[in-house]
Amino acid sequence: MWIRLPNQNASKTRSPRADRGVYWYLKVVAVVVCVVCGVMRIRPELRAQADSSNTEQMNSSKQPAIPIPAAPASREIATQILHRALLESVWGEPTHCTIRQSIQIFDKKRSSFGNYIRGGRGDLTMRLTLQVPAGDKMNSVLQISDGELLTTYESIGSHSVMTQVDLGKVRDRIVITKDVLQDPITAMYLAIGGQAEEIRRVCQKYDWTKITEGQLGDQKVWWIRGHSVQQPPEKHAKALVDIRLFEEAYHAEIPPNIKLAIGHTESSFPFWVYQIEKWNDGDSNGKNKSYVLTEWDNPARLLPEQNTPNLFRLTADQSLHEIREEDKLYLPPLQGNLATQPPQLR
Repeated sequence: MWIRLPNQNASKTRSPRADRGVYWYLKVVAVVVCVVCGVMRIRPELRAQADSSNTEQMNSSKQPAIPIPAAPASREIATQILHRALLESVWGEPTHCTIRQSIQIFDKKRSSFGNYIRGGRGDLTMRLTLQVPAGDKMNSVLQISDGELLTTYESIGSHSVMTQVDLGKVRDRIVITKDVLQDPITAMYLAIGGQAEEIRRVCQKYDWTKITEGQLGDQKVWWIRGHSVQQPPEKHAKALVDIRLFEEAYHAEIPPNIKLAIGHTESSFPFWVYQIEKWNDGDSNGKNKSYVLTEWDNPARLLPEQNTPNLFRLTADQSLHEIREEDKLYLPPLQGNLATQPPQLR
């Protein structure tokens, strides 16, 4: 799948040097590419601690506004906010938004644009489209799930790749009860594709060093900063795709620095991930310097008349391509007390 690590065979089909920027770009694009019981709140005592911090406002509307000191407390609060965002991405209301992405690498800057739709409420339906201009060519990525199969289709010049994940096999290894609606680890296993999977990775691959409250446009947000780590956090998933986050090849590619804007409880879309910045400052000579900005902008609720099954189905033309299965990447470990997901949560 386009969001996975390159395998050993990838080097045999790598494009010429002139196309390296496009392929790297799409690989980073991939790394992009609410709650049933209502909005979940941060633990009261931690929220009170955050609110009692420095309340000095900063001038820029796009900069953090209220610094929250004390690294251990900041880390715990930031982790809770990220977990709430993860839960929201899986169990939240049907929502759609626009996507913009800007990537600077190899002294070149590329931009892409598209749309993202999530069916929400745990049904695992979603649709992500991304257009990637490259010279006189238009490369594209489509990721779509009808709740049973998640299909990713990449078109890069004259090359195309299609992969699929059988979501039913993932569900069969998860015991769904009302308690798991607030369990971030269960949400990680169900966060497959789109924005949800990006949050899944972020929750596990970064440690949090600073959290502030501020504005992003007219929305109140939390700004959360962190850096990549080589060991998983206390709460983490154990599917192969999660284990690979900490393999040396992936760690070497991922930007070490991160900054997120997440909807505040007082915003229109609490716990919505509005944007993610990732960057690598490089060495003293600027080598390996990179910057990636992904924005999930203008979120809006998907109306019932818009939320139709056809929205999440492949067209006949798209289904004709050769498909590579990636089920094993996402299967949770076998448990001793497997149960079938209740029909009302399917």
